[in-house]
Amino acid sequence: MRRPKRSSVSLALIAMTLLAACGASAREKTIRATLTATDSARAAFIAYDSAQQDAIVAKAPDEATGKAQLAAYRAKRQELEHLFAATYQAIATAAVVNDDHSLSGLIQAALLLSQALKDVGVLR
Repeated sequence: MRRPKRSSVSLALIAMTLLAACGASAREKTIRATLTATDSARAAFIAYDSAQQDAIVAKAPDEATGKAQLAAYRAKRQELEHLFAATYQAIATAAVVNDDHSLSGLIQAALLLSQALKDVGVLR
């Protein structure tokens, strides 16, 4: 199976923060770049998630251990799902509410998501 390009997703999330500047066009570019990067990160996570669960099952020495490892992984996955939801909500808010606070929230949510994806190995 082909692995997603993790470094390009990570670079897109970093580039998004660099686009955050004054003016409506820079704001729109920031929102658009964050949405694109988040969608790319989501696609990478979906591919990673499937492979990770398959690997846990394949490496488990017995059923009880496999179930325990899957439960632990799925708890971590649930945290990532919440971060994705928060990031998409921040994107929607920044697109509708034209103020610095919503754009700051967008950037913070995207950076938290990016770090969490790096922590589990989805992004480099």
